[in-house]
Amino acid sequence: MLFLKMRKIFLVTDYNCNNVCISCAKKTEEKGRLSFEQIIEKINIIKPSEKDYIEISGGEPTLREDIIDICKYIKSNYDTNLIILSNGRRFKDKSFSKQIKKTGIDRVMTTFYSPDAHTHDLITGKEGSFSDSIQGLKNLEDISVDISIKTVILKQNYQQLPEFVSFVSDNFPAAWMSLHGLIMRGRAYDNREQIAIRYKDIKPYVEKSLDIAIEKNKNLGIAILPSCVVDPMYWQYLSAGWKKMAREMVYISPEE
Repeated sequence: MLFLKMRKIFLVTDYNCNNVCISCAKKTEEKGRLSFEQIIEKINIIKPSEKDYIEISGGEPTLREDIIDICKYIKSNYDTNLIILSNGRRFKDKSFSKQIKKTGIDRVMTTFYSPDAHTHDLITGKEGSFSDSIQGLKNLEDISVDISIKTVILKQNYQQLPEFVSFVSDNFPAAWMSLHGLIMRGRAYDNREQIAIRYKDIKPYVEKSLDIAIEKNKNLGIAILPSCVVDPMYWQYLSAGWKKMAREMVYISPEE
């Protein structure tokens, strides 16, 4: 019997986005766009299997006029897991949400930086982005598209982490939840003095978040954070293999 190793295939289609998040990992000099033909060629070379995960990212991939065709091609030709990493705003269009559903995608993952609109919009740099994303995820939920919701821990929101867990569990009870450390790259690195927070300061808020999730019987993952950020009793919730996963990830982008 042939045992296939799971691969994470991270596909950056282009860098166009309708948000300007202060924590974005994109570097200013990263530009370009993969055409539909280039994307298909690279996917066909990789030949994703049923154990693999393809995460389509950007920028904001849902802004592409051919995103439906990209998803449809992948799901029609490969029995693989397909996830769209999105800010969720485009899904406020119910027609677009239904088209995405029909492609057979497995999940949409989005980020809420805060349970309140003001803080979220401040971090995304776009007024109204919070309400757009809320409506977008509600539309996906209404048509039974699986969703994941994460937050990135910043100086602006770390004290709101317990409220974030309650916000997600109350508004999107079926969603996967996760807390992510900051990837110090691109705009995030440029804004590091403004957004970075010490691990010792976030520790009590991360642990309280886990306590709330446990009490509500909700799954809460912790990613891109060292084990020292929580008491050992919480280590089972840490995504311990993320460094190894990042090293072995298949990465496709306009700049390779």
